[in-house]
Amino acid sequence: MESTQRSELYTNHSSSLDATALQALREIGQVDIVIGIPSHRNGRTIGEVLRAVAKGVATHLPNYRVLLINADGGSSDNTTHLVSEAAMPSNLTKLITTYVGPIGKGNAIRAIFEAAALARARACLVLEARVPGIKPVWIPKLVQPILDGVDLVIGTFETTPYASAFTDNVVYPFIRAFVNASLRNPLPSEFCIAVPVAERMVRQDIWETDISRFGINLWVALDALIDRLRIQQVELGARGEPSGDPGALGDLRLLHTISTLFRYLTTYHRLWIGHITPQTVLQIPSDTVAPSQTCSDCLPALRASFTEGLQQFEAEWAKVLPPRDIVTLRQLADADDSAFHYSLDMWVRTVLRFAFIYNCGEGDPDKVAEAFLPLYYARAATYIRDVLPMTPEERESEVEKIAQAMIDAKPTLAALWRERPFWLDPSWF
Repeated sequence: MESTQRSELYTNHSSSLDATALQALREIGQVDIVIGIPSHRNGRTIGEVLRAVAKGVATHLPNYRVLLINADGGSSDNTTHLVSEAAMPSNLTKLITTYVGPIGKGNAIRAIFEAAALARARACLVLEARVPGIKPVWIPKLVQPILDGVDLVIGTFETTPYASAFTDNVVYPFIRAFVNASLRNPLPSEFCIAVPVAERMVRQDIWETDISRFGINLWVALDALIDRLRIQQVELGARGEPSGDPGALGDLRLLHTISTLFRYLTTYHRLWIGHITPQTVLQIPSDTVAPSQTCSDCLPALRASFTEGLQQFEAEWAKVLPPRDIVTLRQLADADDSAFHYSLDMWVRTVLRFAFIYNCGEGDPDKVAEAFLPLYYARAATYIRDVLPMTPEERESEVEKIAQAMIDAKPTLAALWRERPFWLDPSWF
């Protein structure tokens, strides 16, 4: 029976679990809940996550059989040792494995999904190895709705303008325009998924794309939205700033997410090109007040990356954007802080033109994403400066303006899309 399940699970790809992990899963047998932590050299941060898991399971899930799986990318630090030595409640079993395949968060999550399916669990909770401010109560808040019949539960957080700039200016407006869904956090760093849904995702033939690396978070949310699954968002309070250097031109986390988002236009063009029934995603409010946060001093780094991008990618930008926008971008590079302004209408035009060109089949789509990134940094610098003085309610209203502008521009892109073959008419937009 078990071998039959395995052959069905791995129809489209080889397993991301090695023989040792598969044997361990056979010995562990069935569990109720899987908690997965993808990791790669996270020795400085994973301890906080492990302590929250231990307390959350002991306090809130004592009557369930829980499997904690650390899917590691071959860390050279003490990450896996810390997992091995972490004290856990008696109802929790640990499995530490180095997943099979190229290093990437998506491959780690694929291994976690496979383990949850083979363990015949009901719920699979995924936590990052770095979760600043994680609380034990997050564990039941994310898991319990799955046990009650929801398909996907996504944690949402109070974040700084810097931490949310990419979601607020790119991903959320794009989802509103082209999926017609009110999923406020389409990049779920912490989420829980029903295991039958996770198993279906494992079977899909997408694991040779950027989804196997940093496109995974967006893809999980997109796939659930497209399949009209039962999704909930749960407010969890405050979460710390993202790691990494602000404005890094080679930031793979952003590049892979951009590619996954833009590729949606081709993969699901029959869906978005016509009328899409709206999807309202339920938001479960937090019962605690999150502390206020300050924004990192990231504006100079973002502006510097934009200026560097102008030097590197201006010729590429000129193939995508109208001449008037190129003139404006040159002016922005020389503008002082008070005059630096990447307008909303130009930003929406930028997103949709680059999304279109990405899907044209002319040239390298990875280069399109790379050329787009410094333009995003310029828009992020404008957005962060503008919303810093705002209340949370005012900031949310600003995000809705961005989303509505994207919605309003969608018909122009849809009309152009129908006029393939793909090449730009300089007059559009």
